[in-house]
Amino acid sequence: MDLDNVLPLAREILTDYDLCDNCLGRLFSKTVGVKPNQNLGKKIHTKLGINTKRCYICKNIFFNLREYVELIKSKTIEYQFSNFLVGTIIQPSIVDRDDKIRSKFKLRGIDGIKTDITREISSSFSRQVRKQVLHLSPDLTITLDLKENTCSVNSRPHILFGRYVKSRRGIPQKQKRCDQCLSEGCSFCNYSGLSGFDSVEGIISKYFIEKFHARKTRFTWIGGEDKNSLVKGKGRPFFVKIINPKKRCVKLPPKISVDGIKILRPRIVQNLPKKPINFFSKVSVLLKSNKEINSTDLQKLKGLVNQPITIWENKGRQNKKRIYSIKHRKISQDSLRLTIEMEGGVPIKRLVEGNNIDPCISYLLDDDCRCTEFDFINVTMDTKN
Repeated sequence: MDLDNVLPLAREILTDYDLCDNCLGRLFSKTVGVKPNQNLGKKIHTKLGINTKRCYICKNIFFNLREYVELIKSKTIEYQFSNFLVGTIIQPSIVDRDDKIRSKFKLRGIDGIKTDITREISSSFSRQVRKQVLHLSPDLTITLDLKENTCSVNSRPHILFGRYVKSRRGIPQKQKRCDQCLSEGCSFCNYSGLSGFDSVEGIISKYFIEKFHARKTRFTWIGGEDKNSLVKGKGRPFFVKIINPKKRCVKLPPKISVDGIKILRPRIVQNLPKKPINFFSKVSVLLKSNKEINSTDLQKLKGLVNQPITIWENKGRQNKKRIYSIKHRKISQDSLRLTIEMEGGVPIKRLVEGNNIDPCISYLLDDDCRCTEFDFINVTMDTKN
């Protein structure tokens, strides 16, 4: 439609309401097919010979766009990113006034005021920092609150897969949560959500938080081990989500040694696993008996192989696991070193000593055996999973 065809309606609107170039142009840009909105609004004002001082809809918010873009730039300066998405929060009264005019003058199929404000801010920021707007999974999600004049930035998390080897006893796998915030993140824990960094989780978290300048981490474990157990061989696999990283271009070495923990071959992957991962463990167990262990007892251990091991968990839930092989070596008359290959998720101490598991080694040997030590020789993920 020609510009002259919309001038009568534009005059009618401007007779009742003062509108800025942006808001006036937006009302007719799709009808006339002219962009940007500001240029169209200026042409209409000029043709009609009408000047406005304070916009009825936006209260001249478009005059302050440069300040908002500068605010975004100041909040994103520490972030590495290739693309972004801006969202805005505006006064509900602005939307109400816009809806009122569109309804009163029967203006259909035009963008709302919030959409236009967001687009203008995004376009200006994009030009200045030379980064692209991306609506699906952007590197940065920027929320600009025009009511409070504040800006918050969230960076798309990194998902890493790696393995860890634990060469020192006394390191628990999981870190206790921060007592103050219960892992939400606060100034007391420096927003990590952790009580400290003296576990496998804490040591690995601290390394990646510092490397990626991130806020905190979240782990997906492939099994677990006792505080005093070692993890040998190729290590235990794990996934970790790096939350709100400021650095995206980080080169990680294939082997990282920190405080008794080796992180092996960490790499970025696309997603966390959507369901629990099946895995297999090869475990070395030191067993102590109250009596002398004879050859007959050793033969009884074969009863564990390829037989379902029933494990009762909380609330009566039960799992069934399988042992694939068990080898033994006598250390003394009353102690054994066992090497067991089995499905992941078998509680080793309970397998030896009993307690809601059937069968157990103590039952087979007819004695109260004790597991004095156990280490993981290897942990393998089920590639068919």
